[in-house]
Amino acid sequence: MGRGGRGDHVLGLVLAGGENARMGGRFKGDLLAGGERFVTHSARVLADAGAGRLLLSLHQGQELSLEGIDVPMEVVCDREEGLGPLAGLLAAADWAEGHMGGASGPDPLLMVCPCDTPLVTAGLYRALRTALRKGDVGALPVLDGHPYPLNAVYRLGLTLTVRLRAARAAGTHGVSRSLEGLPLHRCDLSGNENMACALTNVNTPGELARLGVG
Repeated sequence: MGRGGRGDHVLGLVLAGGENARMGGRFKGDLLAGGERFVTHSARVLADAGAGRLLLSLHQGQELSLEGIDVPMEVVCDREEGLGPLAGLLAAADWAEGHMGGASGPDPLLMVCPCDTPLVTAGLYRALRTALRKGDVGALPVLDGHPYPLNAVYRLGLTLTVRLRAARAAGTHGVSRSLEGLPLHRCDLSGNENMACALTNVNTPGELARLGVG
């Protein structure tokens, strides 16, 4: 199987556990882009990019319909409050350790996609997987100097898992801060208009209206 192929060692994680405060309480996963729910789009993108297994990260007690998602998907819930997206990454790492930890071969790949990037494409994740080099813990896009660690590909090995758990123990907030110092390949997308558009994030009703994708 090629590097860009699909396999059980490739895990896709949709982050949908946000508080949605800036969206006026509307759950972003259920918003529509071109008639497709945000969460359905994210799941489809990760599957098209080669994820053989999909996880949906939610808060404890949060519910989201999986209707319309054609790829098998399992819900993982944040164990801690107040950690933001870091809690979703930790939940995925814990799930992978329990379900994939005994597998031989290379470390599983984790492709991460927040549900509020409705223009993201499978091509972005294929490019990140191709860019991942030996020794890299992950590959993430960078646009005008700004890294996007939540639209990234990571190797779910001991190095990443230990760092995530250390960040949790230290009460560190923010994924970028948690990953500081790790060997991450930064893919500069500055000047690539299509890729830059794929990273558009929707947090408010105004941003949704400006996209014109509802």
